[in-house]
Amino acid sequence: MAVVLRADETRHPLTDGSWESVQRPLARLRMAIEVAEDELPRLRRAYAQLSKRSTTLPALEPAAPRRLTGQESRVAILLAGGHQDKEIARLLHVSVNTVKTQVKSILRKLNVRSRWEVGRSLGAG
Repeated sequence: MAVVLRADETRHPLTDGSWESVQRPLARLRMAIEVAEDELPRLRRAYAQLSKRSTTLPALEPAAPRRLTGQESRVAILLAGGHQDKEIARLLHVSVNTVKTQVKSILRKLNVRSRWEVGRSLGAG
């Protein structure tokens, strides 16, 4: 960007602080480039090792999801409907501890971390 000075202007681009405003970003950019250059060989080695192992990667995929039992399916549907453990126990005529055990099993089998994710998993499946 060219700076045009008029005869009545006395400011110069190097004395009004503009050089410092350019110098800082350039210094940060220079540091980022140095870091990237330092990391590039390591990243290339990691990529090479990964590509050598690409034939074994499918073995690392998670196992096929286990199916829910009939009772777990009923509990999962009630969970997805927003029911609490006590309500589910009352509706299914089981103890609250049984519901808690089934909820843990459902979370594990659906590979989700929370009760509200059960509804999403059921909707996706």
